[in-house]
Amino acid sequence: EHSADGSVVKNCTSANATINFNYATTSANGYNLGGAIGRIMDQAEITNVTLTRPTITMKGIAKGFGGFVGYVTSKDGASTLTNCTVSDLTATQTLSAEKHNYHWGGFAGSIDGGATLTGCSVNTIKITPDGRTYYYGALIGSTSSVDWGNKSATVTIDRCAVSNANLDPRLNRNCNQFGGIVGYLTAGSSVSDCYVSTVTSSRNGNNQNIGGLIGQIFSSSIRKPPL
Repeated sequence: EHSADGSVVKNCTSANATINFNYATTSANGYNLGGAIGRIMDQAEITNVTLTRPTITMKGIAKGFGGFVGYVTSKDGASTLTNCTVSDLTATQTLSAEKHNYHWGGFAGSIDGGATLTGCSVNTIKITPDGRTYYYGALIGSTSSVDWGNKSATVTIDRCAVSNANLDPRLNRNCNQFGGIVGYLTAGSSVSDCYVSTVTSSRNGNNQNIGGLIGQIFSSSIRKPPL
């Protein structure tokens, strides 16, 4: 369920997995839901892990959902995710009424400081939320630079890619902070040399802060490294 305190995961592949997140009722909450890992914690090293053709169903509210990992947080040292891939993902959600989801991403739902993603990608994914979704990105839902005492943690996203991502909701559910890379990029985060190709989402209604790359930026940076 989670990788913590210096754990290492390398050179793993999963194909054709079926994952069902079914709660007691379709109005119950689920936290940190991931196709490979629910939650990554301090100083974890995740390298060359590939998910191919995963199918994920959720019956209930999801707060922190990612095609690869639901939630990344580091209090005592940065985690690294390198050359990890999600491809041909299908994820659907069913709710009894319109509720609020938070932090949804094709790769990671939420990253709170002290993490570096390098060379990670999502390819040909279809995600269908059934609720109003806040912080929704084709790669990452949201990032946050968290100050843990004397440690100022930052999020770095480098040479990552998104291609052919369909993020349509059920019916006409609304969305706030929606981006082709990150939905909400907050203070201390940086995105460099990343690539986005074909992200689609048909939404009607009261949508806010929608961007082809980033939905909303707060004191962060986007750049291409010098040649």
